[in-house]
Amino acid sequence: MNKMGESPRPSADVLVGKLRRIDSRPAFFDEVLPDIATLAESGARAALDALAEPFADALDALEAEASAEEVRPDGGDLRFELDANGRVSRLSAAAAVDLGLEPQRDIRPHLTVRGRQELAAVQSSQRETGLVILSKPDQDRPALASLRRGSRGSVLVSAALCRCPVVVEDVLGDSIGLAPAEIQIARLLFEGLSPKEIARLRDRSIETIRKQVRTIFAKTATRSVLDLVHLIYGIDALTTRSDREGGAQPTSRQISMSSGRTMDVALSGPRDGRGFLFLHGCLGGRALVPTARSALRSRTVIAAGRPGHGRTAPDPSAGPRELVPDLVELLDMLGHGEVDLVAYDTGAAYALALANAVPERIGRIILVSTLAAMPKLSDLAALPRQQRLFPLLARTSAELCTAMAGWGGRALMRGGPDGFGRTVFAGADADLAACRMPMVQQAFWHGHAWHTRLGPAGFVADARLAATDWLAESVPLADGIADRLVYVHGTRDLSAPVAMIEAMRARTGGALVLVEGAGHSLLHSHPDAWLEHLGHV
Repeated sequence: MNKMGESPRPSADVLVGKLRRIDSRPAFFDEVLPDIATLAESGARAALDALAEPFADALDALEAEASAEEVRPDGGDLRFELDANGRVSRLSAAAAVDLGLEPQRDIRPHLTVRGRQELAAVQSSQRETGLVILSKPDQDRPALASLRRGSRGSVLVSAALCRCPVVVEDVLGDSIGLAPAEIQIARLLFEGLSPKEIARLRDRSIETIRKQVRTIFAKTATRSVLDLVHLIYGIDALTTRSDREGGAQPTSRQISMSSGRTMDVALSGPRDGRGFLFLHGCLGGRALVPTARSALRSRTVIAAGRPGHGRTAPDPSAGPRELVPDLVELLDMLGHGEVDLVAYDTGAAYALALANAVPERIGRIILVSTLAAMPKLSDLAALPRQQRLFPLLARTSAELCTAMAGWGGRALMRGGPDGFGRTVFAGADADLAACRMPMVQQAFWHGHAWHTRLGPAGFVADARLAATDWLAESVPLADGIADRLVYVHGTRDLSAPVAMIEAMRARTGGALVLVEGAGHSLLHSHPDAWLEHLGHV
């Protein structure tokens, strides 16, 4: 204790020393976070800035030890590692999102018989490398995966999603008459594999594959692989349009905006359905749980990735007001004059900015588990320590905030779905209980992988936003907006206590609906609680 009776501020050397002595995420929270929080809460900007570089170096050293070889949890490539039993031991965020994988998932049920043989050969050192097709029942596009032997029986996997969707196979078989084996070969030709590579992948002679290729050309009235590729592209375009009109599963696409930004957008439902625009928060992803998707099946659901989230490139200048033109342009492109708006967590700032800018184009506005504006340190003090830390750091040391967010995000990826809730919602009983529900657990963990696909920039921007009075940019609301505005909030939400939301509603107007016993995970744990306020869905 110092002369004033306060605990002394920890030095950078002390903190880095602690960091080097720990090797687990729980120890990080127990031994390091309290000291960093002490510095942040005291506003010790100089001490935090001095800590940023050695802290980042120490984190990199830990990552180098924990992530041998090529699998990086924050990597954009579809990479993962299998242990000697064929289970996922480490994976990148991209592999979690695009392949639907998670730690300890047994990959063998998603391989063909030939694929399992190929994996066993690489594991047993009979081969250094291998090539397999990875497919899951809930994935529209399988992946081609190359295998490379690692250490101690592990296998490093690098995958690429096939560009040819499953629905094309139906057309090739039902309408054109290709046999199942011919359909698979046509797909592999489309993906760029040579007959020799296909022969190895399918365990056939190259003469057999060449004979089947000639049969494919004859049946499809094509004369070359290039002709076949053009045919498949045409089938894909027609079936994609048909499926969009009939309510297919969400499809993700990159849309270039006139601002120069490219927005990662997921679309689902009929093209002519009433528009439903979902603005995500800083956790939970942009995909809704099956209950919500089913209820919205007659709607055109538009889920737009904000800068730094998903495949949308980071842009520190794109705050709520700056992103409004992009969102309006997106609605124009999709032909929606009016949409209902649902926003979760920090998405509320963008929702209110959009509603204020174009009130005539917004129907109902549902703000779910809104993250309150917290410009004062006393506001942040009401939150659990692990949740107030990043807004505090964003105010005092952007460098340290980014370093910690990056490492923390990678640690959460390694921890898998089971560990996500225990870490992020520590001390929040309602959310911990919700994360024991499989659909909620999966939504948050896979959502985290989506949020951090390009790194921590989106999370850091949201932390910075949370530590400001972002609501001041939107109040007073445009005429008529308050009449359509509903806050849906859990009574046990520790991330945004009810008193804060009541104070927000006093500034904006609108209705406040409290969901008894729900926490900050309400979007996924209690979907009916917010769906009912959309009227006829």
